[in-house]
Amino acid sequence: MALCAPTLAALLLLLQASPPGAPAASLDPAPAGSRSREIQSTGSQPMESQPTESLSTESLSTGTEPALDTLPAADLDALLGGLTRSPRVVGTGGHDRGLALIEAALRAASLRPVRVEVEATRAIPTRSDVLLFEDSLATAAFAGLKERWNPEAAAPSPLPAAFAWNPSTAEARGAVVDLGAGLPADFAEAEKMRLSLEGTIALVTVPATPANRKASIRSIAAEAATHGCVGVLVAPLRPGLARDDFVLADIRPAHGRTSEETRLPVPCAPIRSAEADLIRARLKVRRIRGANGRATSVRVGPGPVEAGVNIECPVTTVRAEALQLEVPAARAGAFHLVSTDHRPDLALGGAPAIAVAVGAAAALGPAGEGSTATLWFAPRRAALPAEHGPVFQLDAVLAPRPGTPLMARLGPLGPSRLAPLLDESSAQLDARLAGQLQPRMAAAVDWVSYGLRGKDEPRRAAGAQAARALERLLAPLPSER
Repeated sequence: MALCAPTLAALLLLLQASPPGAPAASLDPAPAGSRSREIQSTGSQPMESQPTESLSTESLSTGTEPALDTLPAADLDALLGGLTRSPRVVGTGGHDRGLALIEAALRAASLRPVRVEVEATRAIPTRSDVLLFEDSLATAAFAGLKERWNPEAAAPSPLPAAFAWNPSTAEARGAVVDLGAGLPADFAEAEKMRLSLEGTIALVTVPATPANRKASIRSIAAEAATHGCVGVLVAPLRPGLARDDFVLADIRPAHGRTSEETRLPVPCAPIRSAEADLIRARLKVRRIRGANGRATSVRVGPGPVEAGVNIECPVTTVRAEALQLEVPAARAGAFHLVSTDHRPDLALGGAPAIAVAVGAAAALGPAGEGSTATLWFAPRRAALPAEHGPVFQLDAVLAPRPGTPLMARLGPLGPSRLAPLLDESSAQLDARLAGQLQPRMAAAVDWVSYGLRGKDEPRRAAGAQAARALERLLAPLPSER
């Protein structure tokens, strides 16, 4: 996407030319480890391959500050490529290697991050089986999906598509009932149809892109448990552009006092649209009367097709390392967290957010004698030292998103969404974006840099104009819509 003249003009109001910084060291990543993830499927071949966190920036500069220099785009690309070579699961070598790449990039920009040891919780399924049976009498499955993940494997392996924070061990089998999008209205409609949901497995269909979902996986699971369902199967609303895709979601632990209170209330497992189609073709037909008084037939179940769900999801506390970095800021005392662990629901596992944050830190430069803010590169669920106070989540996904404080003041801007594709490489993403990865990352670096600096003048004309320019620069491509 070429930069148009109005875009350049608006960005120049924000950023003035500055001398180039010191070149960064090479970040050539090591070869990726062998895969230990296993997906077995019958009925269709498996393909290899949520609301996301908002970009928590406070403002844009009005152009009165000196221009900021960043790491060269090629170096950010090298960092991005290195971070996507293996999943950065906390407590594994993949996370350690990713943190080493981040530290190398920061030091190449003449910054001096400090390593700190932290504790973090991890709740990733080690087993997720979904088997489909013709009816309650069948003992042999006609289709299904099986996933395994071994955190102790010598070489890091891709994460399973199964959702985190499932019950520690769960085994359920029941008749499948189609409950639409899993919204409260869908469950209410099932009650109107006098469907018995007790002991059933709910099949829900949601958009694959997290930003388009009207309900979270956790809220769907809670609604299903309330109505007596013993499990949930989550299918994509429609297949991806080139293949069937799983519905990926970053399930966060609920606010509870005990480990069990943080779990999903019933086991939840993603399936592909191919499995969902096989299920729907086998559901019982019911006659319902519409608003016009005419009766129509719908395949909703329950059954006779049944699903068996078997999930193992242990919660473990692991030791990990984090990076602490002081950056210049207009006001002292701010703390920002950049997630270093793998995000299965974001493009490239959330690696672009890390690369953009590194570029922003390089743009701000070393902390001087003035006010500073603290930038943490750490796992999301890490127990950071208490003396460092509260932490604000910083999740730059290459574009500003609606709903953040800054966007609320500037008005709604069309966000750029990178559709999450499992196991996609940075080279594949760059090709899919038609060569637009570098300019998008550069614009996001500018955006985040001023947010970290802590300026609060978005209402001024220059700030609003720069925001509009960023909107045009980061507008979704046809492949992202």
